[in-house]
Amino acid sequence: EKLYFDVLAYYEKTEGRNSLRYAMTSTSLADLYQRMRLFARASDLYEDAMPVLKKELGEQSPTYIDASRTLANIYLLQGNYAPAEAPYLKAKAFYQSALGTKSERYLGVLADLGLLYTYSGQWSKAATIYHEKVALQLEQVRNLFPLLSEKEKTDFYALTRSQFNTY
Repeated sequence: EKLYFDVLAYYEKTEGRNSLRYAMTSTSLADLYQRMRLFARASDLYEDAMPVLKKELGEQSPTYIDASRTLANIYLLQGNYAPAEAPYLKAKAFYQSALGTKSERYLGVLADLGLLYTYSGQWSKAATIYHEKVALQLEQVRNLFPLLSEKEKTDFYALTRSQFNTY
């Protein structure tokens, strides 16, 4: 944490608080806070960094999209559901367009949206998202499972069993 503060102080002095390096370092510190479950600190840092990332990288930048999704994850963990939906939907559209529906990021944002809708009591939206996610995962299983060894199949099943039982 102290190293982040030192780097932030240096960038603030040399480039200013509105520089891309300052914003990127702030999001890295926010990621640390998120892992430490210090969500209020993490969301404050992300909220300060987002306008700089938007200005310097643009709203269609993968870095900006990922940062928006991370901020939405923090909101979700805080129980602050309303501001989480728009960044998730934007990330979903971006990942679908840029990476396709079979990408891990697309599947991940579907899981995020499913949780958001579940926690906020929007059951029909949650069900729609979960059905899409499970269908895509089953397609991946059908395509890849025959190529796996028995040990890989067992490992895969152990890893995904809880997800499939949830959905």
